[in-house]
Amino acid sequence: MKEKESRVILFTSAVKGEGKTTIIASLARVLASGESPKILLVDCAVRNPELHRLFGLRNEKGLVDYLAGRAAIKDVIQTVDQGALDLVAAGAIDGVEGTQMLFGSERFAIFIKEVAAAYEYVLVDSSAILEAPETPILGSRADGIVMVVFASKTRREVIKRAMSMVEKLDGVFIGTVLNRKRYFIPEFIYRRV
Repeated sequence: MKEKESRVILFTSAVKGEGKTTIIASLARVLASGESPKILLVDCAVRNPELHRLFGLRNEKGLVDYLAGRAAIKDVIQTVDQGALDLVAAGAIDGVEGTQMLFGSERFAIFIKEVAAAYEYVLVDSSAILEAPETPILGSRADGIVMVVFASKTRREVIKRAMSMVEKLDGVFIGTVLNRKRYFIPEFIYRRV
């Protein structure tokens, strides 16, 4: 990934409720606060879009509107806090039945290519793999995939099944975030070790 000019990274989980949206929003804020050039957050979690709420933005026009041909790319990009962070909300969606076709379309490939050329990091939030058939397709379009796992809750077999679905479409996993890890001995002891 270091050799690539842009980095399109998909954040996903095996099942919902693992905390991927919070993690991707926090990472985007950290990256945008540094000396890094522009960062783009893309909300592809059309089943339950949350990124626009976390940043206090509208969800009137978004990615689905662009993919359906109702908006141009410049119309769906919103600036967050006048800084180095931009957001593409999910957009208004009537039903999730056709999203698999939208994300598998040539128009989505063009979208990814254009934003990857304009931003150093494109962070994509998606629905959980086992609950959304479009997520493996999204994974095949990204440069890398980060799996968010709820510590001590999500079963290993569930994670393996989700990962195999993405890998069948040539998705490449680059890391895992173990979320909500509990310390079994006091945290101050971990700091000293």
